[in-house]
Amino acid sequence: MTKIPILTNVNFKTSNGILELQGASDIGHLQQRLKAYFEDEFKNLNTLSTYVGFQKILNRKAINANHLSIYDFDADQRVGELVATLAVASTINGIHKMKLIPGWQRPGQQLVMEKVSGKKSWDGFMYESPTDGTDEAFPTFVEIKSTMVGPDEDVMNPNELMNSRLEQYREHFQSPDTLCVVFIMPYTSNGQGLQFDLKDATEKLNEVVAVGAMGSICLLSFPSNESGKTVMTVHSHLVNKSPKFGANGKIDKVELGKIELAVF
Repeated sequence: MTKIPILTNVNFKTSNGILELQGASDIGHLQQRLKAYFEDEFKNLNTLSTYVGFQKILNRKAINANHLSIYDFDADQRVGELVATLAVASTINGIHKMKLIPGWQRPGQQLVMEKVSGKKSWDGFMYESPTDGTDEAFPTFVEIKSTMVGPDEDVMNPNELMNSRLEQYREHFQSPDTLCVVFIMPYTSNGQGLQFDLKDATEKLNEVVAVGAMGSICLLSFPSNESGKTVMTVHSHLVNKSPKFGANGKIDKVELGKIELAVF
């Protein structure tokens, strides 16, 4: 059996020079490294007692996360962006039987990236692993926005948080052939249970994502498993541009995947 490399350095030829990216050839290994990272961080249960403490873990630069030291990241890459990119790639692979490899920019690529795409950096990328020995297709870039809150901000339910920010996200979601992701934090107002309306979110996100781009919503939650342990879980919803709604107002066909990133 051929051993899958843990990572692959990929050089894409463009009219503006060589764009150097890195992909997680072994997606399972990346997921294991992230799982180890979060489980170590969650050993201190006070970490999850405040929004600020939890968001600090997600916002840590990937180059400063010891569990990810095997990889080669641009200084702007955040751990939370890796989580969302991995979740979306895994969902597409599982539903559409593809072999997408999630990845990120290598250091020193901001100048050529700006010439290629108009932006110095992207939150992630993915490309399909070729099976016939041909060159890789040009990658799809990923733009990620989240519903994280500042220490002085009011906390609303997940739909309200998302809807209150979509106009800010609009300008970042206007590049065709990109993936536009909203990473939903598991925050609720006092006394409210954690729930999310996919129909409302689908309609609202489609209003701000450019034609030719794909939207996705990543839902972070911490349910308990059968053993009573807490499981860090991310559901990824692929937002159809022409969704089919049933008479009951629900989405008839929901493309939704799940990854687990920590058990504690």
